[in-house]
Amino acid sequence: MKRMELIKRRQVLGLTQGEMAKKARVSMTPIVGLEAGESFPHPRNLPNLARAYDIPTVDFVNLLYEEGKL
Repeated sequence: MKRMELIKRRQVLGLTQGEMAKKARVSMTPIVGLEAGESFPHPRNLPNLARAYDIPTVDFVNLLYEEGKL
C-alpha cells in the first residue's frame, strides 16, 4: 500500500482531512504530513491513525516502513 492509497482510503470513508484528524484524535498537521509523505506521525499516534484509516496497526506501520519513513 502506498501513501496515496491513504488519501483514497480517507475519501472512500467519506472524510475530510479535518474529520480524519478528529477521528484519529490528532491535530490536522499529522494527517496532512502523513498523506503528503513529508512527515512521520509520533509513535503514540500510530494505533489511533491506523484505526481511523481502518487499517490494522501492523499494516499501517509496514506501510510507513516500506515508504522509508521508519
